[in-house]
Amino acid sequence: MKGKTASLFLVLVLAFAGCNSDKSAPSAGLKENSTECLTTNNILPQLDGTWKWIETAYFSKQYGQLTKTPQNTGKKLTYTYTDDTLIITLDGKVVDEIRYEIGALKDLTHFPQDNTPIIRLFNGDEQQKVSLLHLCGDEIVLVNSYNSMGGNVKLRKNG
Repeated sequence: MKGKTASLFLVLVLAFAGCNSDKSAPSAGLKENSTECLTTNNILPQLDGTWKWIETAYFSKQYGQLTKTPQNTGKKLTYTYTDDTLIITLDGKVVDEIRYEIGALKDLTHFPQDNTPIIRLFNGDEQQKVSLLHLCGDEIVLVNSYNSMGGNVKLRKNG
C-alpha cells in the first residue's frame, strides 16, 4: 500500500511539474493564481474541442524514464472531446472512439476533500480506465494514463 501511495505521489508531482505557468495562460473561466477548484461543471467547457498530442512520458523497467513525441515517433495524434465521447485520430484517421465521464478523485477514495478531477474512459465492455486530469491553460496532462506502470500524456489545445 505504501508503494502505491508513493507511486501516486510521484506521478502527481511529475504532472504538476510538467505545467509551466510562465508559458501557459490561465484556464478559461478561472483567474490567474486562483484557488478555485475545477469541478465537472467548469472542466467540460474547457475540455471540449480538439487537442494535439505533445508527448507521452512513462517509465520502463528495462529502459527507465522514456518520452514519446510526434518528433521521435513520426505520429500525429489528436484527441477530440465532445459531450461524452473522445475521438482519437492518428495522422488524420480515426483510430478510437471512447465514451468518457468527468468526475473527482473523491468518487474513488470517498474522501470529500479529494477534489482532483479525473476522467474515466470506458471501452466497449464498459471496463473503465481512470486518469487524473490536470488542466493548465491550453494544456492537459492525463496522469497515469499510458500503461499499467503509469505515464503522463500531454496535450495542447488546437487553436
